[in-house]
Amino acid sequence: MAAPPRLTRKAVVAAIFLCTAAAVVAADLLTKRAAFHGENLSRPHVIIPSFLDLTRTENQGGVFGIGRGRIGFFILFTLAASAVILWAVCRYGRTSRLLTFGLGCVFGGAMGNFWDRVALGHVRDFIHCFIGRYHWPTFNVADSAICIGAAILVIHSFLSPGAPRGNSPPK
Repeated sequence: MAAPPRLTRKAVVAAIFLCTAAAVVAADLLTKRAAFHGENLSRPHVIIPSFLDLTRTENQGGVFGIGRGRIGFFILFTLAASAVILWAVCRYGRTSRLLTFGLGCVFGGAMGNFWDRVALGHVRDFIHCFIGRYHWPTFNVADSAICIGAAILVIHSFLSPGAPRGNSPPK
């Protein structure tokens, strides 16, 4: 009996990237659907008192509502950023599974918000964190995935052997 074929490095990279991105998009769209089709959340629904509630908002801009009403810009920016992410996966994904996972998180988050912008003309946000009078802007699962993915990319840059370190003089 012949041994099963081994997966190529490219197949593993593609699987990690696609599964991560698909899981993020699915989680984002499912949670948005639940939040916006469930009970009335026009008023905050307390999850953890004095820390976390669910509040429906429609963000017509980018991060923190910047660029409100410039939907075309954000659609084009997302397409350009997605092309860069796909290029990075193809070019560097085989070097690190951590890098591939981080890029999958960012791509999946971008696609979740892209879906909202194209289909609805705004991004649905519903997670609201705060401590006392200090409030973080309302966000969603896609936003969280983008932040987590970006953090992974920063961590990867410090862990990778070829990354520049500090202010050492050139050799």
